[in-house]
Amino acid sequence: MTPTYYRPDYLSTLTPSEFANEIKIQLPTPEKSIRNYAGSVLTSLAPSYDEYVARFNDLDAKISLFNQLHHFKIDLGKMENPYYGKETPTEDNGSLCFDGPLEDHHALRCLKIKI
Repeated sequence: MTPTYYRPDYLSTLTPSEFANEIKIQLPTPEKSIRNYAGSVLTSLAPSYDEYVARFNDLDAKISLFNQLHHFKIDLGKMENPYYGKETPTEDNGSLCFDGPLEDHHALRCLKIKI
């Protein structure tokens, strides 16, 4: 059980590029125990906390995109994605977006540039 709870703590200390590499590694599911069968079943139903850590990294990517665009005035072709290095952000419905290791359902890596 302990690796399940230490993993989010460990992932939160990594840089975004290290996080992108580490998130690919899946932990083995713990074996079910006859002595604590209900606890084993409930543990297997628990959500993956990796997504919560990814949301914070996605927000950092959005802040980085804002700073590169408005503060440092960097051209789109020379921007750096915190996850993957030099990468041109994609434009989608008036927003600039960086790619990341997980799907971004909440557009946390996107910055609205047109209304």
